[in-house]
Amino acid sequence: MKLTVLTDNCVRCGTTLTGEHGFSMLIETDGRTILFDTGQSGRFLSNARIIGAPVEAIDTVVLSHGHYDHTGGLAALSAFLSESKRAPPDFFCHPAALCRRKRIRNNNVLINDPSAVLNSYSTTHSTTGTKRIADGLWLLSGVESTVPFEKRRAGDEIEQNGVWIPDLVPDDSALVWEGPLGLVIIAGCTHAGVCSTIEAAIAVTGEDRIADIIGGLHLVSASDSRIHATREYLEGCHLQEIHPCHCTGFEATLAFAKTLPVKGCRVGTQISYKK
Repeated sequence: MKLTVLTDNCVRCGTTLTGEHGFSMLIETDGRTILFDTGQSGRFLSNARIIGAPVEAIDTVVLSHGHYDHTGGLAALSAFLSESKRAPPDFFCHPAALCRRKRIRNNNVLINDPSAVLNSYSTTHSTTGTKRIADGLWLLSGVESTVPFEKRRAGDEIEQNGVWIPDLVPDDSALVWEGPLGLVIIAGCTHAGVCSTIEAAIAVTGEDRIADIIGGLHLVSASDSRIHATREYLEGCHLQEIHPCHCTGFEATLAFAKTLPVKGCRVGTQISYKK
């Protein structure tokens, strides 16, 4: 399996790649080319062209959740697919990922209705629970917060059945790949909590070895006590590597680097895992 980060908050100096607050990754595995999230704009496409990542071969699109910094590039993707005149990919997401959301503090709708671009996709799978995406690759859709210190708090609102309610991110999802050294967990934001996501991955696969975690760990505004508790949990996982990025936050990344095998992760980062 090969992973290429197409969108992230950080980018290496001296490159023509561009960053933004968001996340997008291309996954090549089992003869499939999977786009995991789209960032908040079409930058994932321009970065892919610079890197040489095969976005023209995308046959599957997966959303980790419906926030603007993960779905904002859907319109650009739709235009790209239309121009390329190739077979549209399959599309996987939790039902709530297609709902409108707004910020409470300024009453500003941050996400255009993602369902408006779904006519670009041949097959839309609105799914909860567990879904096999490719050989050894599973979508954990609608991850629950099961670890006590990872209790969710609503900062925004989500529209469901015409009513605006507190957004506890019920659509939070992740991918997990079963490799020879253990599980590789690919996260968008882990709003449910990275520890809860690990628990869900172990429950689905029966494998308790964690080889790597890559993506946003949503600790940018976390308390010191939660960061410490998360690090202690991860220490017990005996990780081979961990690639925190996007919404993880500097403080959490720095704390992890003291005792965990933290590796750099930014736009252009490529990681390969042997089957």
